Amino acid sequence: MHHHHHTPDLHVTQRHGHHHHHHHDCSCQACCHQRAQVNTTSPSSYKSSSSCCGGYNWKVWGCLLFFLLLVVGTFLLVFFLVGDDSKGASKRHHDYAHFLRKGSSSGSDDDDDHSKHSSFYHPYKEGGSCSKLPDKSKTPQWPHHDGRDNHEDGLGAIHSLFGRHYFRPRSNSSKPLPDPRWISNHTCAQGSFRGLNSKGLNALAVVFGQLLDHMLTETEKVDGTQLKVGPGVLKDARSSLTLLDQDDIPQQQNALSSFIDASAVYGSTAQLASRLRTYKDGLMKTSYGPDGDLLPHAETGNAYLAGDSRNGAHSALTAMHALWLREHNRLAVKFKHDTPGKTDEELYQTARQWVTAEIQVIVYKEFLPALLGKDALSRACYDPHVEPTIFNSWTTAAYRFGHSAVSEHWEMRHPRTGRLTGSWTLRQMYHERPEGGLLKQAGISRILLGMRWQKCEEIDVRIIDGLRNHLLQSPDILGGKPSDLVSRNIARGRAHKIPDYATMRWKLHGTPVNSWEDISTDPEIIRRLKSGYGEDGYQELDLWVGLLAEDHAHGAAVGPTARILIAEQVARIRDSDRYFLLWSPWLVHDRDLLWSTTMRKVLLDNTDINPKALPEGNIFLI
Repeated sequence: MHHHHHTPDLHVTQRHGHHHHHHHDCSCQACCHQRAQVNTTSPSSYKSSSSCCGGYNWKVWGCLLFFLLLVVGTFLLVFFLVGDDSKGASKRHHDYAHFLRKGSSSGSDDDDDHSKHSSFYHPYKEGGSCSKLPDKSKTPQWPHHDGRDNHEDGLGAIHSLFGRHYFRPRSNSSKPLPDPRWISNHTCAQGSFRGLNSKGLNALAVVFGQLLDHMLTETEKVDGTQLKVGPGVLKDARSSLTLLDQDDIPQQQNALSSFIDASAVYGSTAQLASRLRTYKDGLMKTSYGPDGDLLPHAETGNAYLAGDSRNGAHSALTAMHALWLREHNRLAVKFKHDTPGKTDEELYQTARQWVTAEIQVIVYKEFLPALLGKDALSRACYDPHVEPTIFNSWTTAAYRFGHSAVSEHWEMRHPRTGRLTGSWTLRQMYHERPEGGLLKQAGISRILLGMRWQKCEEIDVRIIDGLRNHLLQSPDILGGKPSDLVSRNIARGRAHKIPDYATMRWKLHGTPVNSWEDISTDPEIIRRLKSGYGEDGYQELDLWVGLLAEDHAHGAAVGPTARILIAEQVARIRDSDRYFLLWSPWLVHDRDLLWSTTMRKVLLDNTDINPKALPEGNIFLI
């Protein structure tokens, strides 16, 4: 049941045409008021006007007839708007009434059944309500880079502990868990099979998803330690295991804030943010590229400088960083032109505020629906009682689905014609850098357009050799030791004591794992799981491997357990953030414009890509 709390800034009507009866008044004003409300097309455009009636007093029958026609018309309108998405509804601009949940926060009418089994699917405390909005007088206009301002109690700032759902129970069997490298070789080798993503997810989604990850999580490291992953593999600074809770379970800290705050663009500390700025006209530093600006060079060494230190992991990620750097500077120039007299600080902070909001819109309107299906998320609702915790099982397992989606070869396309012009291997793209990197020669348009039209790999247990045997080992870096991302993921999950797959699945949606067939209906996947874990090893299955192995949820590119974990996490960090676009007190007047942002528009505004090469619709799906 929905309780209608009227919020001062968001004049949002319920999307299924619930009507507000004003004392059963059948006067002309009531009819007109009704008409104005139903015809709302954007949350700030509601204007009640009684002049539309011309002052006539309608007879009761006339009013009833009008009301009946109105109901029928509304039904047809709703049917048109939320009808079959495959017939192009996804291309239309929906207003964000759809995204806002009003009234009691205990649930919403379009949640999935599995949420009933989950104790944390809805992170709302009892008695919470969606009627509250952030208090503008207590919300600083420009938040600190470290995330201390986003939650009204200061939660979710950098150096927060990762949260815990449950711990991995001690194994019932006396035999040790299979060696991570053994699992990598026997369960996760790509082999000759090349399955493209059945949902139509593209490489652009994978790299945008990686940028999102690099805004939300970076496990703080302790130097000089190694994860035990089996013989002859892997150097990896182990996650910070210095903090032990009362049960001697290791706890890890997050180097980043819990919020979608564009920290990968701007940095998570005042010091780094300052190094990225020119302090002139709100602009950020850049370096020359053949088709527009690239990231600035670091002060020392052959590297780029960005808000996140992992910006050079591979060329496609560096290109994505450069795109958002260009968008910041484009906005700063626009604001200087539109509002002369603004200081450097005002221009920088306003552009930062807009870039952050644009990324939020793309995450929730385009990226997550492409990944999880269109009804996976709970409705948006500001609730300061929600704790903006990033969960260990999310950062260590659920959000590492992208490793399965990465391709060995990455296509380039000509920005004007859209034609294929060649491809790079992942090994060529590792360690993107100013001297000897790929972007200084090729620019960013070709790789970004190539990603738009290249399906990613299917999200399953198969992982390409470029990640399994040659992680961050590029051909021209001498002494680059091979590393295995699969072994690293499995070992890290065990070191962090996250639950096994069967435990997590039971806790989340109440379905037990009594055989391998309970996880997958694909005989080849089952064969691989048995080969890695043994005939009856399904209770020992590591969470990350299990999430990749399970059959996909309807309409999603991932399985049902991964879908719940991801949906719960992104709802939590959205609903606890005072600066989230839908209720930020500082973006009230720009909300409509920002809500219409698409990834397509950001690409067209900042590259020389031909609009004809980027058709409308969800840019992350082919």
